[in-house]
Formats: sequence, structure tokens, C-alpha cells
Amino acid sequence: MSNPYRFLFSPLQIGSVKIKNRIMYAPVCTNLAAPDGTPTDNLIAYLEERARGGAGLIIPGYAFIDDLASKANFNQIGAHKDGMVPKLFRVAEGIHAHGAHTFLQIAHGGRRSQSRIMGQQPVAPSAVEMPGNPELARELTQEEIADIVQAFAQAARRAQMAGFDGVELHGTHGYLIAQFLSPHTNRRTDRYGGDLNGRLTFALEVIAAVRATVGNDFVVGMRLTADDMLGGRGHTLDDTLVMAPKLAGAGLDYLSISIGTGEPGPGATSSHPCYVTPGPLVEMAQAVQKVVDIPVAVVGSILHPDQAEQILAQNAAQIIAMARPLIADPYLPNKAQTGQQDLIRPCIRCNECLNHLRSGRELRCSVNANGGLELRPPGAPASKPKRILVAGGGPAGIEAALLASEAGHWVTLYEASGELGGALIPAGRPGFKQELVRLRAFLINSLQKSGVATKLNTPLTKAEVLAQNPQAVIVATGTTPVHPHVPGNDLAIFTDAIEVLNAKPQPGRKTVVIGGGLVGCETALYLAQAGEHVTLVTRRMQAELVPELPGPNRYYLLQGLSETGVKIIEKADLAAVQAEGAQLLLADQQFTIPADMVVNARGAEAQNELYEELRAALPADVPVILIGDAAGGGDIFFAIHSAAGAVRALAR
Repeated sequence: MSNPYRFLFSPLQIGSVKIKNRIMYAPVCTNLAAPDGTPTDNLIAYLEERARGGAGLIIPGYAFIDDLASKANFNQIGAHKDGMVPKLFRVAEGIHAHGAHTFLQIAHGGRRSQSRIMGQQPVAPSAVEMPGNPELARELTQEEIADIVQAFAQAARRAQMAGFDGVELHGTHGYLIAQFLSPHTNRRTDRYGGDLNGRLTFALEVIAAVRATVGNDFVVGMRLTADDMLGGRGHTLDDTLVMAPKLAGAGLDYLSISIGTGEPGPGATSSHPCYVTPGPLVEMAQAVQKVVDIPVAVVGSILHPDQAEQILAQNAAQIIAMARPLIADPYLPNKAQTGQQDLIRPCIRCNECLNHLRSGRELRCSVNANGGLELRPPGAPASKPKRILVAGGGPAGIEAALLASEAGHWVTLYEASGELGGALIPAGRPGFKQELVRLRAFLINSLQKSGVATKLNTPLTKAEVLAQNPQAVIVATGTTPVHPHVPGNDLAIFTDAIEVLNAKPQPGRKTVVIGGGLVGCETALYLAQAGEHVTLVTRRMQAELVPELPGPNRYYLLQGLSETGVKIIEKADLAAVQAEGAQLLLADQQFTIPADMVVNARGAEAQNELYEELRAALPADVPVILIGDAAGGGDIFFAIHSAAGAVRALAR
């Protein structure tokens, strides 16, 4: 079989190292390290899984470099003392065992640290406030800067001793090197500040010290900010195109391009959500690749091997850096290379992984229940296989069936309708939710290739369960929309979000959407993008819309509502539906918004009648487990993880 990914799976020389393909697992702080920075068995297993899955280069991220103020996260990996070398060796050894190379990213948090993490005030080039950080960083002295330069060099030495193939200097996302490079955070008037050349001084000194310490046969790269995304107030792409050749000439073997400072807004993260077109940083990386003669890596919503191949074919970059796609499916490289693209578990760009990390929790993934839990996979072989019936062919039901089958159980899945996918079907209608279309296809393809017996147009009933005499039943029967009890709720003008998503938008139609949660806001955006005139009604303040979303997702969703002209009426409620539109209650006043359609997007009710019937009818030794939306979930994360929890419970 011919390989459709000629560029993606070609080797690449990076300094003294030849990687087997162009796929880099981009650095992510997983919160799987111990509080003292020691790599845990969980972290090692997590990284090994990404290497086993076929990535050519693994970047464990990001290691703090000293015992002072460099640490930016409680459970961040450490390269701050020689005592870390033995455990760091296990990281490198485990990755190498699967044919991948690995560079350790080393970093200083600067103003992105806090005293609660390292016990002292954060430091920075200048005392500039970091939004979201209650502490103002202290300006570094020149003597302290010299010590930090040497701390980078010593951290690189430890990585070399531990068997890593190189190091990556963290020079983006508002960490210390990036703070020196940006006029937004570097207000110094000494040789480390001022014009662009002055702001480059610290980075050049770090590169020189690292290179002098590790020699020329050890890879040294840098992750570099292309643009601070601060509207021109910070480091811009024009700056980068001047800096990049100087940095490369100082002794770097590659550059990895990203954006942002971590401050609220478009630079809060390079992990763009589904509302942003995939690959938003490709043009920036291509601009940098044109001005340097070392390989450039591009990151940012590169979700599919087809997309990666196209980027490489047009020489926009030489390395494809993936984080979230390899969190979702560490075997993406192997599956692509062996023609199993239809079995790649897709990243849906929900940023729940990011949400977990920013909440101080271990990394988890909405679509991969194994991510961060590699030492106790839900599909591990069961000691006693069981006959299991699954009710519901949505994401929770399919995932439970797949995992149970993988564990060795005999599984039959029942779906009342003629289609698999459940809530993924309407949820995937908007153009910005196409990753959900891919997720549904993946689940169906996986189901077809599994040992699960699937019955469509066949609702599971109590009678069927009693006839089949199973040893366990998993119930994933979903929800139905809550229909508000207001006058006129039976009029043809009144419908719900699912019905709207399943129908075709009508450009020019005047539509009122009731509900300021995720379903309401996404429905409003979908209809507005299709040319409808949309008014969104919420009981919340406008500033409180979609509080359940991670910050970057919320920013881009609200930006989309603004750009498409969605009118938002806050602190209002639906009082009645009328033939001419929606009658609203705002404070003590009622008024009517003319509309051709009024859409209810306010909540859903769990369908768990079967669960209650089976609990009453089956013996106590036959588990009946409720999962997904029927168990009060409401998102993909809960659907997938409740399914995994059910299968883990059955293994006991």
C-alpha cells in the first residue's frame, strides 16, 4: 500500500539527531510530576505511550531550572538539581525504547510564577503586572540574571546526563525568555532592555551558556513567540522575523513557533478552540521558516495527518508539533502510516485538557479516557468476562461498548433510532463543530470493527433484558429538551435547539434563542453565521455567558457572537410565545421581540426510566450502571469518562 504521507513520514536531521518522522509531541505540563519535580511512573507511562504511538520526537514539558523562582506549576517536572538525573533518565530511556527521540524543554516562569508555588516573590525583567496573578513580579538585578543564565546551562547539562537528545528553551507563552524579548514586559534601560537588540541579550546569553556547557553534538532548540497577540503593544511577527536569524545564528538547531503571553484575549493560549479555523499559526511559521536555515516547527490545531502533509508539502514548516491530537490519540502517527486514518480518535478542541491543568488537576482528555491514566486503562482485560447489554448508541453508550469489548466482555448495544451517534448528530451540524462529525465517524468505525453486536431501531426494554439474562447493563439513554411551561409553548413558531440544528438555517429569518449556556450561544452563532438575524436572551449578565467553558473557548465564542451581529438581551426571561415573536420579562416590564422563530436552548431532562425499572427488576448481583447525559452529564468529557468508569467498575 502506498504511503499518502510522503513528507510527514520522511526523516529529518535536527542538529546531530535524525528523527524518524516529522511529528513532534509538543510540550505540555501534564501535572503528572511529583510536587518536588520528580517524574512519576504515571508521567513516564504517559510519555512512553506517545512514543509507542509513533511520534518521531517527544518533548516532555516544561522543566523548571532552579530552586529559586523558576517553577510555574505545582506538579511541574524539574531539572533543577543533580538529584533529578536518575529519574529523568527513566523518562529518556522509556521514550527511546519505542524508537523516538526526546528533547527536554527547560523553562523559567518569571512573572508567571507565584510565591505559593516556590515560596518567594516571582521575578521578571521588569515589574509588570501579570493579569490573573495577584503578585507583582520583582525586577531582576543583573547579578540575578547572570545566575539564571547559568541555571539554564546546568539544567541542560542534567538533561544531557540523563540521556536526552537535546533541550528546548522555553521562549514563548509569556515565560521568562519571552518576557525579556517583549517590549510589553521588558521596560529595562540597561543592556538587557531597550531596543530589539537589547531585548535579545538575555536569550543570546542563555543560548551561548547552554551551548558552551553541552557542546555541539547535543541539540539545542527554542520555542519562540511569533506574536504576543497584544495588538502591537508587545512582541510582533515583524520583531520575530528580525530575531529568528540572530537566535539561529547563535547556535540553535531548530525553532518551534507559537504565540501569546498567557494574558486574557487572543494570546491566552495557542490551543485554539473549535471556533477558530484549524492551523491558525501556519502562515507565521512559514514566514519564520523563510528567514532561517534551521528547521521550524509549527503548532496549533493541526488535527489530521492530511493537514500536516499539506503544511510540509508547501514548506511552511519542517516539523509538525502536535499536543492535543496526541493527547486524544497517541497512536495517530502509527494509524496514519498504516492507512487507518478512520480509526484516529480525533481531538475536538474542547480544551478540557487545558481546563484541567489550569485548575491544578492532572491532565485528562474529553475523548480519551486513558489519557493521564495509562497505568490503569479502562479497557484492561477483565478477570471474569461478562455478558453486558448497553442501552443507547450515543457517545457514552458506544464508548462503553467499545471499552467493555476491549476488556473481553460479550457486549450487545441497543439503539432505539436508526442512527448511531446520539447528541453528536445535531451537535456536529455547525461548521465550527466538524470535529464532532469526525468523532462520531470514529466511534461508528470502531464499533463496526469491534466484537460488539449492534442492534439499530431496537430500544432496550425491561422485557428484553430479562429475556437476555445479562450479567450487567449499562444505560446511556440520554436526555430530552426541557420545554418551558409558558403561554404559547405549543405554537409552531416555538421549537428547541436540537430541532433547529437538525434543520437547515434560513438566511434572513429573525430568530430569538432563549438560553445563555453553551447550547444557546453555539446555536445563536451557528444561525448567525448562516445569515439569520439572531437575538440571544439570557437570564445572566452578558459577562456571565457560558461560564462552563475554558477561558480561550469562551473568548472566541463570544467574539464570534459579536462579529456575526448577535444581539444579546441580558437579565431577561421568556414570559410567553406569541405568533409574532417572543414576549420577554425584563425587570418588571414585558415586551415583545418580533421573530419568525423562537428557539428553546435552556436545559435538558435525563431519560433514566429504563435505569429505574431495571434497578427494581434485576437481582442485586447484576449491576445496572447509568452513564452519560442520562446520569446528569451534558458534555463529551462526562460521556466518555462515565463510560470508562462503568467498565472499570465491571472489572472488579
